[in-house]
Amino acid sequence: MTDFRHAGIAVYWDDFQDSIDLIEMMFDGVQGPVMEENTKFLNKCAPYGFVSMYARTCKITIGSGIVEVLSFSNRESKLPLKLEDSGLTHLAFTVPSVDAVHERIKKMKEIFIHAKPQISPDNRVKLMFVYSRMLNCNFELVEELSIK
Repeated sequence: MTDFRHAGIAVYWDDFQDSIDLIEMMFDGVQGPVMEENTKFLNKCAPYGFVSMYARTCKITIGSGIVEVLSFSNRESKLPLKLEDSGLTHLAFTVPSVDAVHERIKKMKEIFIHAKPQISPDNRVKLMFVYSRMLNCNFELVEELSIK
């Protein structure tokens, strides 16, 4: 691991902008752009069986860390631990190579890998989500890619 990347906090759809404003105000954060993601990309990264889901995300920089605010239009999911639930949803870490981590952990019975590593729609990062049964926590592993 090279660095702690960000914490993701899911909020109700109607509370999205108010939540961003609150975090900015409380922590003197700097809001990044609001991103829109659809079911196709969400299911490639963390296939929870999202049905017609649409997500809004916004990363807020606080010092050297980031808080990601997420809001989901449809909260249906097939797993009991839902990435789109309210509260802290995952911890994200920057790693030198997502593929190397994938190879290292795929034999671990304690770790559930949601899907193979994926390239983000903006081609800036390669990422994968894993779930630790022991820690009852989702982790996002992120490799920053060189922009060409």
